[in-house]
Amino acid sequence: LGELANYVYETTQPAVLASYLGLVAKTPEDLSSLSTYLRRMLALDPKPDDSVLAVAYEAYGSALIRQDKADEALVAFDRSMSYDPSFGLAVLNAASANFRTGDYKRSVELYQSAFKMKLPDAIRSSALRRRIGAESNRENSSGMEKALQEAHAFPKYDRRQYDYQEAIVVAFCDYEETRAVAMLRDTLLLHPESANHWLFLGNAYRVRPGTRYRNDAIDAFRRSASASSPTYFPYFNLAAMLAEKGEFEQALAAYNNGKQMLKLETPYTRTTLASIFYHKGEYRAAEDLIRQVLVKPQNAMPSQYQLLGGILERQGRVDEAIATIRSAQKLFPAYCALYDEAGKLLLKQQRTQEAFAEFDRGIAAVKKCGLPYISHARALIEMKRLPEARAKLDALIKIAPTSDGAEEAKEILATLGKTG
Repeated sequence: LGELANYVYETTQPAVLASYLGLVAKTPEDLSSLSTYLRRMLALDPKPDDSVLAVAYEAYGSALIRQDKADEALVAFDRSMSYDPSFGLAVLNAASANFRTGDYKRSVELYQSAFKMKLPDAIRSSALRRRIGAESNRENSSGMEKALQEAHAFPKYDRRQYDYQEAIVVAFCDYEETRAVAMLRDTLLLHPESANHWLFLGNAYRVRPGTRYRNDAIDAFRRSASASSPTYFPYFNLAAMLAEKGEFEQALAAYNNGKQMLKLETPYTRTTLASIFYHKGEYRAAEDLIRQVLVKPQNAMPSQYQLLGGILERQGRVDEAIATIRSAQKLFPAYCALYDEAGKLLLKQQRTQEAFAEFDRGIAAVKKCGLPYISHARALIEMKRLPEARAKLDALIKIAPTSDGAEEAKEILATLGKTG
């Protein structure tokens, strides 16, 4: 009866049969059967409509994803979209698969396409939310802001569905880290089981200046990893933070837990492992890994160049580190940490005026980011140029009064007041 039913569907409803075979595929043998069926479809004369083949290859891609064959799934989704570019399910699943493999740029492009399609409002809204997450992983503040602006203009916008996306933008774009943390903590008081909210709370703590909130970030990532329906992200973020703290055994354990869940080797996993090696002092191994990631600069993130700069500096290759950071500035002109990093490296070489110029470029590029203000002011204080230092700190407090940078500026000013 089963074979007869399959024959009936194959001859009358081939897309339905392909979708069914994709849903029930649980073994390599099932995938092989689905592949064979697709080849039979392509050999038919007349060939099925492109819309039918689009459905069939989407089903194949989804089955491949469920069996952790992401690279093959990407090819299947691309094939589906080539048959029918308006097939929203294929576009959304392709976006998700690209996100999983670490190609956040392509993921953003596909989520943008999905939002423009004639899909149910709930699905379009989901595409927007996921796009903000992908832009966050790209460390692209302007992309995050633009996506959230589109969400606000969406007729079906519901702020309750965007609460942690709103907090991401507040922390990463507005530099109001304290407010972002409060927003996420309010939600977690009511919904402590939310893995995503704990994850983004950890990220909000992680971007705060210095190390004073590092333990809070570690705790939040651990809560995310132990919450219901966790993802692999908190494990990798936890690994990086533990490595910063010097707890390398725990860092590697967290990294391995993330790898076991993701089941893929991606730029994100390599970057995390490179960070662990960097903090352990294994600079050659760290450099080899991060250079593998940066082979494709179109998919790179600014923090990866920043990490490479740090690795090179620790090996005494300071000129090379500065050149690396400056090349990254051209790719990511609105990432203020790159200017701060270049300035601090130049100070180590006693190239003071060049360093100050870097800090000022960072301030001009991202006016609310406190890093270059603080670094510039500290260097001026070392040189006993206190009025200039105060002016830098006052400027930060004026332009970003509720930022963590402003709080740090006030602390430094209070110290200057006591010492003259």
